[in-house]
Amino acid sequence: MMTKNFKEKVMISCVALAMMFSTSIAVYAGDKNNADKAFNIDDQKAPVYAAYVSHDGWKTQYDKNVIEVNETRDGAYFVYTGECAGTCYVGLSVVSGKTPREVLNEKTADWNPGQTIESEGFFNGDNWSYTRRLLPAAGEVPVYQMFDAAEYNGKVFLVESYETVGNNEEMDMYVSDNLSYVLNAVKFDNFNPQTQFANYAGTYEYHYDDVIDGQMQLITNTITLNPDHTGKMSFQDDIDIHWGSHELYLNPTWTDRNEFIVEGDNLQVELGDGHWVTFTRVEEEDLE
Repeated sequence: MMTKNFKEKVMISCVALAMMFSTSIAVYAGDKNNADKAFNIDDQKAPVYAAYVSHDGWKTQYDKNVIEVNETRDGAYFVYTGECAGTCYVGLSVVSGKTPREVLNEKTADWNPGQTIESEGFFNGDNWSYTRRLLPAAGEVPVYQMFDAAEYNGKVFLVESYETVGNNEEMDMYVSDNLSYVLNAVKFDNFNPQTQFANYAGTYEYHYDDVIDGQMQLITNTITLNPDHTGKMSFQDDIDIHWGSHELYLNPTWTDRNEFIVEGDNLQVELGDGHWVTFTRVEEEDLE
């Protein structure tokens, strides 16, 4: 899951030189001859940054000393060529004719579900994306892979990260920093509002009777979903929330979650122990 400022360390890589991209581009394993030697960050050259501009309305920057760009029909791969434990790269592309989930399903079809972590989160500001990470199994080469897919102007902007991790933490971090720089530097000429959740945003209410101080009273619980994936849950107290495709995130670390479903003007929320409550959309002029 990308953070709201589009900054996230990537620890990903190729399992071996025999593994190739699905597209016909060159793959370099960096300077593996020196992988077992002592890595000294002071020996690294000062960065020389270059710009890459895509015909699909996005651009980024990279250090020419340690990154080589391999262009494809849909984007580009930024391959790390410096001293590292194995092949490491970041791929950025735009996919047409599919949804973010369809792209992820296609890219991760052969992944082991037991090694896959799926999440959602902010992408390049207030936009939303889906993320899948593949973790190495016990005894395997420490390789980490990630795909991040976001709706982008009617298409899908796809981030692919792949990194081999070795036994030299300083070297691994230097590689990760350079790959992360490519991601952090991504900018878009025009990122239109996403439409995949256009019918979600709104204020929903649930009414019920309860006895308070010996008197029957009408109680109103409210959930508000803002277009920027923030919101508020107003029951006895107000709770600031975030929301994704099917879950409400109730705390800053997003570990306290409630599943939900939107069907027409109804917001169905699981409030614990399998108890679902239906909230109904309220027009703004009808709010108290």
